[in-house]
Amino acid sequence: VGALVLRGSRCVLVRSLASPAAWKGVRIPTALLRPGELAAAAAVRAASEACDIDGATEVAPLPLPPVAWLAMSATATATRPTTAVPAPPTAAAATAPPTATSRAAATAATRATRLSARSAAV
Repeated sequence: VGALVLRGSRCVLVRSLASPAAWKGVRIPTALLRPGELAAAAAVRAASEACDIDGATEVAPLPLPPVAWLAMSATATATRPTTAVPAPPTAAAATAPPTATSRAAATAATRATRLSARSAAV
């Protein structure tokens, strides 16, 4: 079972950190389905193990059907769409909170832009 972990408009891929590498390049996290295990739970476990994260709190299954794909080894893999929890920060949230000085500077810049736009229109 594979885990297509979506994080915003991106997907998470993993690479082998073992020496020598267990595989070349990057790939979607995968794990073998255990007896009695649901495919969605196996996908969360695959992401958890491959990314070294707490899958129960950082990955959630999406209510979408699995995608089947055929690997070069001719093994069919059902990949379950999942999402990163919490979602990635937005560009504004990723920056440090603005200080009073930076807010004042931004306000002044906005006012100056508006004034220059008004004077250009007159």
